[in-house]
Amino acid sequence: MEKQLFDKLNVEYTNYSDKEVEWLIHHIGDPNSNIRDNLVCETFGKGFLCENFSHNQARYLIKYVLNRNLLFYNLEKTDSAILTRSFTCLLLELIIETDGDKNSKFYNILYEKERKNIFLNLLDYLKQEHDFTSYSTDWGWVDAVSHLSDTFEVCFKHHSFPKEYGQTFLNNLMLLLLKNSNRFISGEEWRISNALFAGLKYKIFSSSDLCVWLDELKLDDRSDLIAFYQFANLKSILLDLYIKLDNAKLLEKSLKQAIVSNYLKKY
Repeated sequence: MEKQLFDKLNVEYTNYSDKEVEWLIHHIGDPNSNIRDNLVCETFGKGFLCENFSHNQARYLIKYVLNRNLLFYNLEKTDSAILTRSFTCLLLELIIETDGDKNSKFYNILYEKERKNIFLNLLDYLKQEHDFTSYSTDWGWVDAVSHLSDTFEVCFKHHSFPKEYGQTFLNNLMLLLLKNSNRFISGEEWRISNALFAGLKYKIFSSSDLCVWLDELKLDDRSDLIAFYQFANLKSILLDLYIKLDNAKLLEKSLKQAIVSNYLKKY
């Protein structure tokens, strides 16, 4: 099965059997990074973005992820289960992106209730995930924070993402940042910044909302090492966001002042 699936990655126009699609979803969290990253992930991308999957196969994947609650798979454990959760984020990203793309054959493939459940599940997962592993010598790239951030970036661009969920996103992101006791080391802060930029650009939340959020966060870099790491993570996020907003001419004066006075002037 692996060889025939790898071979199909080199064919521009191809299709997949139902057995192949079933094998792929069963290996979404495979500990072998060559299978998980280079085969399963790449094939999911090809299947949705290049439309190599059939409508029925896409529906099968949607129902599989939702019915088995893969986003919260063994959430209480700190082991290879994080791979299933993290890479389910990437699959959901593809589903949401194509569901919102009028030029895709998968446009509006989600039922309204499914779409709402996915959005709410992602918000809940943002609050609950506790494994911040970026890279593992045993499993390769894990990157749940980055994958989840990428997925929210796509969610915020989706025409059906409810703007009333914006504050919940900010609240739950705050919980995630305060839960992390280590420095981001693999560019997670840039991916979080991308999500915040999309949220502002598509008016999921406002610059005023973000100013209030920063005021409530009140990170103190002087109390201990963990606090310093949390402050440094947020500073990196805000520096990247500042540049993106400024380049896009979307940086409002109030947010600029909040970032510069509280974060960029330090160190």
